[in-house]
Amino acid sequence: MKKHIYTCTVQENLVLISKGKTEQNTQALEYIPGSNIRGIVAGSLFSQNADKNDINNIIFNGSVLFGDAHLIINGQRSHKIPASYYYEKDNNTIINFPTTDDFKSKKLKQQRAGYFIFKKGKLNIAKPNYGDSIKSSRNIEKRSSRKGGLYVYHYLKKGQSFQFEILSDNDKLLEKVNKVLHKQTKFIGKAKGAEFGGKVKFSFSKAEDVTIIKTTGTILYADSNLCFLNEFGEFTARPTAKQLTGDDNAKIDWEKSHIRFRRYMPYNQFRQNWDAERLIIEKGSVFVFEKEVEFKNDLSKGIGCFVTEGYGRVLINPDFLNINSLNIVDITETSNDNQSHNNQKVSDKNYIKYLQQLNKEQELSETIQKKVNEYVEKKSFSKSISASQWSRVYNATKMITDNNSLENILEDIQKGKSKEIWKNKDKKLIDDFLSDEIITNNKVFALKLLSKKMRLETKNK
Repeated sequence: MKKHIYTCTVQENLVLISKGKTEQNTQALEYIPGSNIRGIVAGSLFSQNADKNDINNIIFNGSVLFGDAHLIINGQRSHKIPASYYYEKDNNTIINFPTTDDFKSKKLKQQRAGYFIFKKGKLNIAKPNYGDSIKSSRNIEKRSSRKGGLYVYHYLKKGQSFQFEILSDNDKLLEKVNKVLHKQTKFIGKAKGAEFGGKVKFSFSKAEDVTIIKTTGTILYADSNLCFLNEFGEFTARPTAKQLTGDDNAKIDWEKSHIRFRRYMPYNQFRQNWDAERLIIEKGSVFVFEKEVEFKNDLSKGIGCFVTEGYGRVLINPDFLNINSLNIVDITETSNDNQSHNNQKVSDKNYIKYLQQLNKEQELSETIQKKVNEYVEKKSFSKSISASQWSRVYNATKMITDNNSLENILEDIQKGKSKEIWKNKDKKLIDDFLSDEIITNNKVFALKLLSKKMRLETKNK
């Protein structure tokens, strides 16, 4: 089997979401699914009235496999952080496969975010660059915004590069796919408006023969999402050992395994609708077997369902999972922002601080959101303040970063024609909110959450 390796560069902000939602936050994907790439190729072949046999072979019968596009780090396609990675909050140590005693004696947190490459004993990590934008649903009958229909797009920012593979035993089919993708610009994603064009440029990098490095071992790492059906034809997050290995005698050690799963609903561009929801095992999940297993499945083609869409890719006993502690590994934090290509090397100590900071930011965000919810319930702003006025505040918080600018912006919003809308009582309520001990050093972020919450509250009244 041969694989064609491609690079795709996001040229306009891109929205890739996991399922259809119209009145709440959308859950963004941090990679470009193989199903999207397959859909692009299918759309081109259909529009060109391609030969029916070619369409059947490339799109439908499994002769061609389309892989997911992952973030590029240092010129290499990355992997999802393993679910077995934990870090110690108060020490400079990362633990792989922590034991029960580790959990009892150390304050361990699971490292969930990010992608990485592992090369020559060095772990290089990065996270995709995201942005957020609040949107309003449309009332088709009235041709206006729908009351209460607000949601937030969490999108991939333009300028980032991803890499993926397309595999097949048939060189001619790969060449036909190459004609569709190479040096071509395509549009993908759920929203294709002015802000989210979803423009992606594809380029062919090279062709290689598929090589499976290891086929025996005790650890299976999910390099892509996995999907399995149980004996009743239903999606399951608990596959059998035989489904994973092809070996009737294999047994999974569930206590040592680290599995993440979620529901995913692919969007069908041709039908302009959502496909059936799937229960999938997320990439980065780790299965551990009780003893060494010889994998009898054809790992080059993937395991489980939907392998043509990039599902089922696995690694056996990868080197990055054969390390008990990561405190002896040099770690590089790599930015994937095209505006800055300066890679900053950091020590293990700085890396731990980086993880701890991510955790603190998450905890602080949850604390402030809780404060916002409590404040909105207990306090009462004037009914004269409309959703559009709260939108002005929300948009202002997206444009500034320091507290001094915030005070000036608020003053501008609350004067002039808006003076009668923003009563003195309302100004005092905001001042009281921003003077809270937890919020004082995070005023911009806190007011952003408050204005978003109040906009929703006002819209729903």
